[in-house]
Amino acid sequence: MSGNWMWAAKCDGEGARLVEACDALCKALADVGCAIDGGKDSLSMAAKVGDELVKVGLIKFVSVR
Repeated sequence: MSGNWMWAAKCDGEGARLVEACDALCKALADVGCAIDGGKDSLSMAAKVGDELVKVGLIKFVSVR
């Protein structure tokens, strides 16, 4: 299974949220007997639009048979 981690990890509080999401995903995958064994990450998923900071937090996984 391949995992793609996309998160605004450098923004306040987002690193901790990423750890929480990772822990929850790892537990869920262990419960069903699966694991992520590869993938990629992008930890700069934030952009300033006008005066607003837009952040993305997303973990997706894909299995290819």
